[in-house]
Amino acid sequence: MICLMVEKISDYFFSHIAFHLLISDGLPIVLFDRYLPNIPTDYVGLDNYNGTYEAVAFLVEGSRKNIALVTLSSDQTQMAERQSGYLAAMEEHGLSPIILKVSFENDTETTVAQCVQFIKEHPGLDAIIFATNYLSLSGIKAISDRELKISADISLIDFDDHDVFKIYNPTISAISQPLDELTKQLFKTLLDKLENKVRLKDISKVIIQPELSRG
Repeated sequence: MICLMVEKISDYFFSHIAFHLLISDGLPIVLFDRYLPNIPTDYVGLDNYNGTYEAVAFLVEGSRKNIALVTLSSDQTQMAERQSGYLAAMEEHGLSPIILKVSFENDTETTVAQCVQFIKEHPGLDAIIFATNYLSLSGIKAISDRELKISADISLIDFDDHDVFKIYNPTISAISQPLDELTKQLFKTLLDKLENKVRLKDISKVIIQPELSRG
């Protein structure tokens, strides 16, 4: 039994080759967190689309109208789903999308500088959703550099919670991954295949709903 998680964009080409070889050898594979659309494998992951969709709805309820998304320049499925959820919610509420895409290869200083410039170019921003927690950390630094106050001047929602956000004052809203449930479903899928409770050719896709922790 094999459980694999693709960590980087650069892994994708080699992962396609490796997965096809493993599948041709009759080995079951379960992907976690992200998946490869053209590879027939089991998958356990988060409803990334609904995470950002609900985040926009929450911000709109708080009278935020100029809501930006800061995300990665990436073809990874979880990044694409988070952007799609954001775009769908913005369209539903009649709002214009404002998106900054940064490179995964950026160092922190470069990402902070790009966020500072982005905020400067969009002076009407009143909320930002960051698609990863490390982008949020860069965003917090950029907001501080622009001498803006989180919550008072600009709302912030982080995708994938981080302990530092719980002690930050004011606390920061986050789209959290229910790791206990994700882990439970991952091992259930693995064991079902290992114990032959599910046929190898029967592919499952288990999607877990995220939790919006309101700061």
